[in-house]
Amino acid sequence: MPEPYDIKLGDCVDSIAFSKQLRTDAIWDDDANKTLRALRKDRNVLFPGDILTLPDKEIKWEAAKHTGLTHVFKRKLPTKEFRFQAVLGTPIKGYACTVTIDAVVVPSKVDGDWIVCQIPPNAKEAVIAIDWNFGKSGADPILKQKTFTVKLGHLRPVDTPEGQEDRFRNLGLFSKLADKTEPTLKQVIALFQASHGIEPADGIINPSTITKLKELTGDPL
Repeated sequence: MPEPYDIKLGDCVDSIAFSKQLRTDAIWDDDANKTLRALRKDRNVLFPGDILTLPDKEIKWEAAKHTGLTHVFKRKLPTKEFRFQAVLGTPIKGYACTVTIDAVVVPSKVDGDWIVCQIPPNAKEAVIAIDWNFGKSGADPILKQKTFTVKLGHLRPVDTPEGQEDRFRNLGLFSKLADKTEPTLKQVIALFQASHGIEPADGIINPSTITKLKELTGDPL
């Protein structure tokens, strides 16, 4: 029988489908999830407390196999593409990187300004270590190293204050103030608006701010 599933922080439809041995599309496209699809748009950016309906498992019969014999079937485990971009003013270029997913180093490559690798759908944490030459051309190299930790599946919908804070943190806009305190979300929004010429820069979220935030963080426009 179909069953309700209470979304928790870190969940996405891909991770749930992987753990429940269901197809992602079979879950997300099920009529029982029509209201949730209209609300969230992106199946991998859900909000804790959302209710997702899990359909019955699909049963497939393998034809043309002789009885009385032993047959070996191998299930190919799915993976998802993980893309990461490091930006210090502008995207960092010419670096070496190591990507660790849930404490296991995985193969990765640099594709333009992005680091790309394949990860399990239920991965929880990515640690990206980057080494790059910070020196001027022709001078002795000055190596810099930076490590980024990303909680996978923790991005909440952009139309919620929590989701906006997630994205501003990913953009590095929650740096400590002069008095060593952390800025409020409203202060960060105002800074973001002023930096990108969005008027009024009053710290109140508006459609122009949302559109620019989506553009910079890779959300569907």
